Amino acid sequence: KPVAMEQGLTFAIREGGRTIGSGVVAEALTDCGSIAWQYYTPKRFAAAVKQGKDPLDVGEEALMKRLGQAASLDRWFEVWEKINRLLVKTDLINLSRKQVLLNVFLTLQNAVRP
Repeated sequence: KPVAMEQGLTFAIREGGRTIGSGVVAEALTDCGSIAWQYYTPKRFAAAVKQGKDPLDVGEEALMKRLGQAASLDRWFEVWEKINRLLVKTDLINLSRKQVLLNVFLTLQNAVRP
């Protein structure tokens, strides 16, 4: 369980001073953090940073490796297409950005579930 959740901290995504995502989005983000944590122990993470790697790149690399193994390439292509269609529709038909963001995270979450 992520440390922030153990300490009772909550997460929200903000855009222009307004909260545009929380709850499910926060859960998806903390799940991603947990996945990255499984691949990088504090010792390995510190060693990578000492070698000059960007801390965000180190975590992202682990997450991408995990996500790449979680679904087939054709499944990721379907996810890519679905998200792109959704993003195009957002501005064309004035969809709620908050709802679109939640749908993007749920689509990603569903792609990696067995």
